[in-house]
Amino acid sequence: MKIALFTEIINRRSGSRAPLEIAKALAKRGNQVTVIAYSYRLEKEAFTELVGSGVGITLFQKKNIFTPFKVFLKLKNQAYDLVSFHGTLPFFLGSKLLSIPISLTYYGTQLNAFTDKFFPKKPGFLIRFLNRIFNKIIILQEKLLINLSDSVLAISKYTQLELKDLYSKQAEFVYLGVSQFQSTAKRLNSSPRSGKLRLDRRSKLRLSGIKILSVSRLVPYKGFHKLIKIFNKLSKTYPKIVLTIVGSSPNKGYLGFLRKMSNSSVKILTELPDKDLITEYKKSHIYATFDKYSFFGMPILEAASFAIPVVAIARCASAETVIHAKTGFLAKNTSEFEYYLKKMIEDHKLRVKMGRQARQHAKNFDWNRLAKHYEKSFKKLL
Repeated sequence: MKIALFTEIINRRSGSRAPLEIAKALAKRGNQVTVIAYSYRLEKEAFTELVGSGVGITLFQKKNIFTPFKVFLKLKNQAYDLVSFHGTLPFFLGSKLLSIPISLTYYGTQLNAFTDKFFPKKPGFLIRFLNRIFNKIIILQEKLLINLSDSVLAISKYTQLELKDLYSKQAEFVYLGVSQFQSTAKRLNSSPRSGKLRLDRRSKLRLSGIKILSVSRLVPYKGFHKLIKIFNKLSKTYPKIVLTIVGSSPNKGYLGFLRKMSNSSVKILTELPDKDLITEYKKSHIYATFDKYSFFGMPILEAASFAIPVVAIARCASAETVIHAKTGFLAKNTSEFEYYLKKMIEDHKLRVKMGRQARQHAKNFDWNRLAKHYEKSFKKLL
């Protein structure tokens, strides 16, 4: 098949990685795939990786009202069989003008983005009113894309249910894969040893070297401020534990807020290349996330592939990537999150056992398996 895969940017950070991995997996199976994206925030390594995988690339300048027509004029003679869509409205309108089938991948609907702009201020009446309006606009735009697509694939069971509840749309779901970071180099016995929960205070104070990692976009809904607050409290009992946050696309105001509330044991790193991100995974013993819009959770599975157990807030699709009490813990609230993180810090054997099970679980999420499912769906559409 000759596939035009529309995404926003060629960049492997945060959710931008998924469409690029899908393109490579489809090309690996013999399909002729071209990634269509905007030229801003282009990551050279990601570009080179795509080309090396046999994926074609077509770039457009930053989006504007003429984007749909530019897309049509540039691609109308390319004879694509279909569009695999992972972008936003301007590209969608352009792909619609091509008059070929469109398969849309649904990544979930993130609401309340307007109030996040004013974080940490408590929103007043006007902000809440405007937020409701913006939520309606977000839903209407998403509904337009969904209803004008010829087929829709959700990325998790949760997003499949959300499609039905928000948009009255029935769709199949297929899980995303986990990035392959040569994670076999991770040593399962590398965690500093400690006893179980029955430690006296002197033993607790000696406990050191536990490294907690969290990876995602640096925006308020990811809940890093809640994670830091819990960590600051725990570090009074365990003064040598370390929290490393690896963030992308930082909201400058939010980043400044996080740095102000962090103690000296919190490291915030931004826009790390993959080789440095791999180093952080290899050094870590616990992965923690307070993401309230976890529509899938690729970083959770990346951590799992390094045999790192997870503590996550039980929201959206988190139960699909974390098996509670086996590959990690799912907390219902802040106090449970603190309890599970404390339990993980204090029990070396538990970390190792859950880490092994997490690595095994991560093997179920495979890009080639996704590509087979996409091909089957595409052929049915054609």
